[in-house]
Amino acid sequence: MPEVSIVLPTRNEAQAVGSLIDEIKLLPFDKEIIVVDCKSTDGTREIVLSKGVILIDDGERGKGAALIRGFKEASGRYIVTLDADGTYPVGEVVRIVTFLKLGLGAVLGWRRYKERNSMFWVHRLGNYLLSLLASTLYLHSIHDINTGMKGFRSSILPNLKLSSKDFTIEADIFINLAEGPDAFVEIPIRYLPRLDGSQPKLNMWDGFKIGWFLVKRRVS
Repeated sequence: MPEVSIVLPTRNEAQAVGSLIDEIKLLPFDKEIIVVDCKSTDGTREIVLSKGVILIDDGERGKGAALIRGFKEASGRYIVTLDADGTYPVGEVVRIVTFLKLGLGAVLGWRRYKERNSMFWVHRLGNYLLSLLASTLYLHSIHDINTGMKGFRSSILPNLKLSSKDFTIEADIFINLAEGPDAFVEIPIRYLPRLDGSQPKLNMWDGFKIGWFLVKRRVS
C-alpha cells in the first residue's frame, strides 16, 4: 500500500501534465499517481502513458466524476488531489500530508498567495462571494471554496457522500466536511499562472451553478 495517492483529473492538459508528473515523482514518500482523464484530445493521454503512471479513462465529462472515480481507485493512506494545469505548487503536497499525519481528516489549500496573472479580478470576486455564501450557510468559515488542492485521510472518504459530476464538486466536498464529524483546516498556499497563459476554466454560469448548489443543499 502506498503512503500517498495523488489524484489528477485531466482534460486537455498536455502542456503541463508531463512536467507535473515528473515533479510529483520527486516527492519524498512512497506514492502512486492516478490520472483520471475526461476525453482529452490534445495528447494528454499519450503523455500520461509515457510517464508510466496509472491512467483511467472516465466516460463522463466532468471534474466531479473524475475525482469520485479517482478516490475509489486510490489505495494510499493519504489522498491528495490537485489540478493538472500547473497552477498548484507540487511542494505543497508535503505540507498537506504533514498536517494529515497530525490526525486531521482533511486539509484544503487556500490560494492566499496569488502570483501575477494567475487569476482575473472577476474570478477572485466570484470565489470570494461564493466562499462567503458557503461560510454563512454552513456556519463554518471557508476562504477558498473552489480550491482544487485538497488532502484527505483515506479513512474518511466513505463518509463523504459525493454526487457532483462537474465543478460543483468542490462545494460538495466542503458541505460534506462541514456537516461531518472529521476535523479539517485550510492552509495558505501559492497559486501560479497557467503555463499556457489562460485563466481558470470556471465562468459566470459555473459560479451561478455553484451558488445554487450551496443553497439547494442547505435548504434540502
